[in-house]
Amino acid sequence: MMNIDNKYLLGIDIGTTNVKAILFSVNGVPVAMGEKEYPTYYPEHNAAEQSADDWWQSTVCVIQKIVNNPNVSKGKIAAICVSSQMPTLLPLDENGNPLRRGMIWMDRRAEKECLWLLEQFGKKKYKEIFGKSRPDPFHVMPKLLWLKNHEPEIYKKTKKIHLTNTYINYKLTGSSAVDDLQAESSRAYDVLKKDWSIDLENLTGIPLHDLMPEVHSIFDIIGYVNDEAAEQTGLEKGIPVLCGMADGHANIVEGGVTKIGYASESTGTTTLLFIAHSKPLSPQGKLSSMSQFFPIPDVPYTLIAPINSAGASLKWYLNTYKEYIELINAEIKESNLYNALNVLAQKSPAGSGGLFFFPYLSGERAPFWNSYVKGMFIGLTAASSHENIIRSLYEGTSFALRSVVEEAYREGAVINRIRSSGGGANSDIWLKIKASMLKMPLEVSLGMGGAPMGDAIVAGYGIGLYQDFVKAVETFQHVDKVVDPVDEWVKIYDDMYPVYISMINHLDNDLQMLEEVVCQQQLQS
Repeated sequence: MMNIDNKYLLGIDIGTTNVKAILFSVNGVPVAMGEKEYPTYYPEHNAAEQSADDWWQSTVCVIQKIVNNPNVSKGKIAAICVSSQMPTLLPLDENGNPLRRGMIWMDRRAEKECLWLLEQFGKKKYKEIFGKSRPDPFHVMPKLLWLKNHEPEIYKKTKKIHLTNTYINYKLTGSSAVDDLQAESSRAYDVLKKDWSIDLENLTGIPLHDLMPEVHSIFDIIGYVNDEAAEQTGLEKGIPVLCGMADGHANIVEGGVTKIGYASESTGTTTLLFIAHSKPLSPQGKLSSMSQFFPIPDVPYTLIAPINSAGASLKWYLNTYKEYIELINAEIKESNLYNALNVLAQKSPAGSGGLFFFPYLSGERAPFWNSYVKGMFIGLTAASSHENIIRSLYEGTSFALRSVVEEAYREGAVINRIRSSGGGANSDIWLKIKASMLKMPLEVSLGMGGAPMGDAIVAGYGIGLYQDFVKAVETFQHVDKVVDPVDEWVKIYDDMYPVYISMINHLDNDLQMLEEVVCQQQLQS
């Protein structure tokens, strides 16, 4: 076993809004961190893109901040693991340079390509090959078809497809690799043959074996920090870099989902709910599920419920009403605009005066899995205040969380502990609303954690610093506080929740019609 004295593990997460890197001791103590934001571009209807150069330059910036920390000896960094938002389609040319901005998970332009794939395979065969009954614009393969159909000149120049952390690992090591879980989630990977799909190659003419990265385990060392990366970041050359994973998978580790009955919800731009489960998802299930891929013997499956626009809903509001919030912020003397939202939300009664917010600003994954559901306010009156509107943002995202928890219960899931983390865990009012909505206490982890913590644990296990994965996870775990439900709010949300669900169900056909109208107008403009 490797000598672990004074070793560090560097976890890096390339999220939807920022890069966050944290350096941990092998005992799970955070030593230093760096964080830097970058923009998302929305060039057309249903489009969402980010610049690969923004990812890399932000990564360089946060690593430099860590290695230049006077308390850090960079020579003691034992390994690096990078997680990221997923899935992203990033086409590279023959020299490894991006040909366009990456189409990130929020991009919903490939709806027609999804329908075409389903027509070609049929639902039964599609599920047999790819492990799921239907494709979604969220996945890489429909995006790749979209690229071929809509940007043929870029497609012709494409020599390699990267995902987000694939690209960062490539910049660090020169190796092009993707973990097997993201490969499966691309819907370009045959889950039976454990290889890029020959059926898809024959059907589409797309040479997946040439374009897609080499597939590895998340624990595999795929390369070492090279000369160029060392010069740019300040890291020492030769540090092993593991294949890494999606940020959601890192959150499973960080959330300590190691026993049946354990669940975690991590709220940043999105909310990701993970539930330890004893059996696979039912055929009619509206969540996602995967077999256990971490060495956690007591949990054979994990139920997954991704909600698209949690923190994104707050960010949308701040961007739209920034001048108003800045004015209020000056009056209440809060340190940042998100704190101002928390203060204002507390001034509204529970239920927001009968105002509902439906947080579907980018379509929705669980439980709808469609692009046409939209964000809405329902119940606005002349008496509705900004405080009501702001609180409804927190309540609407919490209604959405309750809807996927209810789906998990229908799957037979048991939940007796929920761990909350991510940026959303810094909002006491949001945590109280969630606890009241779910009718159970939330264990809250604050400070330096999140996906980089999961990355660090995977890095340590991958290079042999830890022999027992579950014990390593437990070493890193901490609970800063417990937030209990508010009894009066529980009754209010129990009364409002059926109305919320009834409204969104009744509007389903109308939202489909609206999407068709908008798409037709786009084509005509």
